[in-house]
Amino acid sequence: MLASCLNEGEARLIEEIQQLAKQGQDWSEYDTCDAIILRALRDIGGYPYGDYRAQQSTSVGYLDFTFLPDTERAWYLEANALRVDQ
Repeated sequence: MLASCLNEGEARLIEEIQQLAKQGQDWSEYDTCDAIILRALRDIGGYPYGDYRAQQSTSVGYLDFTFLPDTERAWYLEANALRVDQ
């Protein structure tokens, strides 16, 4: 169970994010990134600001986020508004 792997602060943040997600069905993609995705990646994933870039141009277009850019461990995240089911 995921909750047993989290500390108290992380568990509280996940509860807060779940509440935001219930409220955010009319949010834009940017709202979703700002209020939910970035908070989770920073506060739970431990990615400080310098570990990612937003809207970086790649060979496939502009991805929402590039994590660990310019490294062998780079990974990408494409976000959607909460109401988009993909």
